[in-house]
Amino acid sequence: MWREVLRIVNEATVEGLAQGKASTREESFLAALRHANGVFAAFKVHTMGQEMAAKLLDADGRLKPFGKWLDDISSISSHQVGAWLQTEYDTAVIRAHNAADWQEFERNKDVMPNLRWMPTTSKDPESSHRAYWQRKLTLPVDDPFWNEHHPGDRWNCKCSLEQTDDPATPELKTQFADDRPQRGLDNNPGKDGHLFSQDHPYFPKSCSKCPFNKGFKNKLETFFKNEKKHCYNCSKINNAIEQPEKKAAKSMVDTVVKDMVARKTACSFYSFNADEVAALKRYGVKLESTDVYISDERILHALRDFKKSKGKSVSPDELKFFIENIASCSMYFDTNKANIIFVTKQNEKVQKFIVEPNYKIKANGHKFVANSFITAGITQQYNLDEEIYKKIK
Repeated sequence: MWREVLRIVNEATVEGLAQGKASTREESFLAALRHANGVFAAFKVHTMGQEMAAKLLDADGRLKPFGKWLDDISSISSHQVGAWLQTEYDTAVIRAHNAADWQEFERNKDVMPNLRWMPTTSKDPESSHRAYWQRKLTLPVDDPFWNEHHPGDRWNCKCSLEQTDDPATPELKTQFADDRPQRGLDNNPGKDGHLFSQDHPYFPKSCSKCPFNKGFKNKLETFFKNEKKHCYNCSKINNAIEQPEKKAAKSMVDTVVKDMVARKTACSFYSFNADEVAALKRYGVKLESTDVYISDERILHALRDFKKSKGKSVSPDELKFFIENIASCSMYFDTNKANIIFVTKQNEKVQKFIVEPNYKIKANGHKFVANSFITAGITQQYNLDEEIYKKIK
């Protein structure tokens, strides 16, 4: 999902840059755009995932049937990858266009030092910017006013700037001092290479140091930075992004890591009966809990692309079938790995679903011991007939 959202935002960026007054080939500026798009896409997908995960359980804390959950999240998906993504695409095109224009303004400011706010091209213009062009607001390219006020500081704004050597009108600035850009659009993308600013609702409200595993944080941080191509150790990025901004972006990654770890969810979907508990005890397994849990992390592991490419992965529907029908599945104990294996036969394939007893789970905001679903895969019946597998039911 992150890759697809990033592809769409990057596509909008290319379209907007192509509409600019001149081609933009400054590598550090393009690198800043690519990096900022990756971070924005990550936070958008993270927000969508949070909202969808919050709908997984019913009022009693039980996992909803897939169809019910799908209905409950339909409004989230229709907004996040429908109307909202379309608005974000359209705005990204406009702001990338403005960013390309700004690069040209900077190159030509010795000849035409001022910028004038021009009327919108929208068929149905809103009133918020009308006074800017009606009063012909004209200011130097280097005026601080352009840091916070500029075409594109409202969603789908279609105003523009025109470079000119006409006299500036700085006395008009006080008339617009109280105007504020909409959230996520309060920066000038032509200056910092960010099509969306860090006050966007997708971004965390505050940042703090991450107390969790550094290796995991570094992996996520690398992933956000477009697969090492634009990491903070890269000299081009060091030249393109100022030090305070680097620290802020790094802190955002820290916060997402903390939030993801804290929000990892797991829910119970089965409890071993007395006969099953007794059978496992005969093989030396004394269960601390009879509950079997499945976590979002392990669902992703079972369905991961690597196993799918090898033909060893179960499908989402097959995993759903197992969860809903675990009570009727065959059950084995792996004496070699001390794991419990549930077996189904679907689509002319034998699938195994592995549960580790007495597993230390960290989810739902705390740590506890239960029996955890670990992974799933395709096997052959003759493998299960080996001596190491003891059939329980």
